[in-house]
Amino acid sequence: MSENEDIYDSFKEYESVLDSLIEEYNRRFNDFEKHNITLKLAFQPHLVNVSEAPEELQMELIEMSEDNNLKSLFDNREDPIEIWKKAVEDPRLREHACRLISCFSTTYCCESTFSCLTQIKNSLRTQLTDEHLDVQLKLRTTMLEPDIKMLSRKK
Repeated sequence: MSENEDIYDSFKEYESVLDSLIEEYNRRFNDFEKHNITLKLAFQPHLVNVSEAPEELQMELIEMSEDNNLKSLFDNREDPIEIWKKAVEDPRLREHACRLISCFSTTYCCESTFSCLTQIKNSLRTQLTDEHLDVQLKLRTTMLEPDIKMLSRKK
């Protein structure tokens, strides 16, 4: 085989890998286009065509289109959470954005809890009961700080 044939075979191999990746990507994210308006309302509301938005949000979008400062915050890709907290006076748009943005943080909580679970219940702790696992997870994932002095006084 010549060097050109080797290169051709390598390209064919990469092409098939890339084709399968594209196919997998399209399969997993094929419904994103259906949610385009929903996502834009949270992250780029100033770019949404008012007539395409849900009716209950249209008036707020019209009012927002007049606010150049707000548009520049979204254009500069500022943190959308901070924008919605401080800059937006539109309750329906804010509620829509908060519902959508909170999905990502709850996914993070779920993923981090699952990581804790895999650390707690490893191959050395196979006898751990569900009750004990539950308690261990609560201890590992809580944001509360125990008041050791108060607890020891009660003992």
